Amino acid sequence: MQPRTIWEKLRSTKLWCALAGLILGAALAFGADGQDLQQILGAVTAIVSAVTYIVTEGRVDAASAQGLGQGLAELLALFAGAEDEDDDA
Repeated sequence: MQPRTIWEKLRSTKLWCALAGLILGAALAFGADGQDLQQILGAVTAIVSAVTYIVTEGRVDAASAQGLGQGLAELLALFAGAEDEDDDA
């Protein structure tokens, strides 16, 4: 098993949930209003959900486009091979 890089560790959902719990718990301990924290958490959840969706769809589209490009290259190679065979006949 390969060691994980710092970037892979930073993408961990468990890490971000733990940090959010730590920050919210500390804020409550230091006297922050529960309603304020609830509004902040709701806004953060909405923003993170939207950004995650956009990034994920971008990766899916990029993978799809790459697959399409490879398929097109294979198709062109087939046609080029068929033309070469016709020229030899």
